[in-house]
Order: sequence, then C-alpha cells, then structure tokens
Amino acid sequence: MLLSNNLEDIQKFETHLSHHFYRYSLTRLDLSTSCTHWLVNSYRTKLREHKPDHLLVTDYITHTPLKSFAEKESFFRLFQLIAFLRTNKINPKKQEYVGGQTYYSLEFLLSDYLQFIKMTGIGGKGQSRREKIKDGLINLQGLNPLVRDFSNHEFQSFVIFPTINIIKQGKFLIVKMSIAKQLFYYQYPYVLPRSFLRYKNKYDLQVKLELLKSFCSLSIKKQIHVEKFIKQFSIPNQRIKEIKILLLKALKDLDEFIEPTFEIIKINGSIFTTNQLTLQSIKQSRIISFKESITIPKL
Repeated sequence: MLLSNNLEDIQKFETHLSHHFYRYSLTRLDLSTSCTHWLVNSYRTKLREHKPDHLLVTDYITHTPLKSFAEKESFFRLFQLIAFLRTNKINPKKQEYVGGQTYYSLEFLLSDYLQFIKMTGIGGKGQSRREKIKDGLINLQGLNPLVRDFSNHEFQSFVIFPTINIIKQGKFLIVKMSIAKQLFYYQYPYVLPRSFLRYKNKYDLQVKLELLKSFCSLSIKKQIHVEKFIKQFSIPNQRIKEIKILLLKALKDLDEFIEPTFEIIKINGSIFTTNQLTLQSIKQSRIISFKESITIPKL
C-alpha cells in the first residue's frame, strides 16, 4: 500500500495508522493527568458521535451559581431542552444578529417536548402539568447570561434566550424561540444515561445536578462531596435517607459510563475502595471518587 499511487489506498492507510496510534495512546498513557486531557476529550467526542441522543451539556453549570430550587429546576430544564433539540434534530428556521451576537430561531411542537421529558418532577394533572411545563420553558429566559471575555477591562454578556413564545396553531401548541448560537452548537462531549434527563421529585433533581457537576471535571477522575451535599438539606432523617437512596440509584445508572471501582473517604477520615456501593457505604461517605470509563474503540 505504501507503494500505491492510488489516493484511496493512501487515505485508508493513513486512517488505519491514526486509529492504531489512538488505540495505543489510550492503553499506554496515563489518562488521569492534565497532559492527556486532549486525548480523553477526543475519546468523548467519538463516543458522542455514536450515542448522540444521550448527550447532555455539562460545562455551563460550573459557571452558574444555583442557590434556590427554582434556579436549579430552570437549569435542569435547560439540559432537557438542549438534549431534546439535538435528539429530534430541530434545525434553525433563520438566524438573527442582536448586539453583534448570532441567534437562531427554532420551532417545535410542545407535545413533542412533553413526550420527550415525560413531564417528570411536575405535580398536578393534565392541563395544570402542561401549564407548569410552559412556564418552565418561559422561565429559561431568566438563566444567567453567557459571558465572553475580551481582556482584563472589557467583556460581553448576552442572554441565552431573548425570545420564547408558545402560540396555538390549529389544534397544536407551537414553541417559537431564539437561542444563542454558542449554546445551540455547543458540543461538550460528555455522555450520560437517558435517565439523567428526567427526575421524579425535587430531591432527585438535586442529586442528578450534583452528579452532573462532578462530570464537569476535565479529568477522568470524578468526585462527589456527599457529606457537604447532604448537609444543605434541613429535613427529617427519613427524607435524608431518601436522598441517599436516590444518590445510590443514580450512581448505579452510571454503570455503563464509569469504572466499577469507588474510592471512599469516610466521615471518620479513613479510606477504602469497593466495587459494590451500598446504602451503608453512602451513609458513611464524606467523598466518593470514581473514574470515567474509557473503552478502547474497535478499528
């Protein structure tokens, strides 16, 4: 093949050589250091290409302070919306320029969005639940703006959703919105299970946000500060137990995406590793550490 003058043969050889180097690097290099973040991100990108409907954006969260439950819920709705737009391949109708920024106009059926998120975490029935979802979409306009730094003395801040309208056309409710180009095309390549798109109640939402926050680390090593997370809740012990059960379930849902070994720093300061998380180990934990799974791709 090296002696071939055929362009297709040469391209095949180059592709095979690149794949070989890629696989070798994943097996031989230490992926837990900052020096190999580029390689891990390359892997995540390839993984995203094979599982596009599992994609969740998990970087904006590190720059967005979430204090009240309403802020956390709106932020989670953002995750759901971005996943919905990508899974259903919602394409822009047109683009507009506002204050030097590009925004895309989108349209989709409200019923399609409701079906996608299964209206989880929303109390009430029928019309009442739909109204809460509609309000949740409108409330996305209250999210913190995106900020672009230019220098030490100048920066630009711009809203994510300048307009969100829900109108009736015939028998259908249509969502019409403008979204910042930077968010619409944002391709941070973490892959998480579909169960993370939905939540059963306010505690489940906060557990999943905490895990999403841990996945924002560029390193393959992730940490959950269990004791600190639990202490924010001033609720009866039975509710605390419920949160710990939800955390255990959420971690088990990640089986496909993380290594099966957990390092636990206990509340008393001792450290141990385990391949099987239990409710008891969650109760004893100050910090739980685990690693993102890196599966060597086939040629």
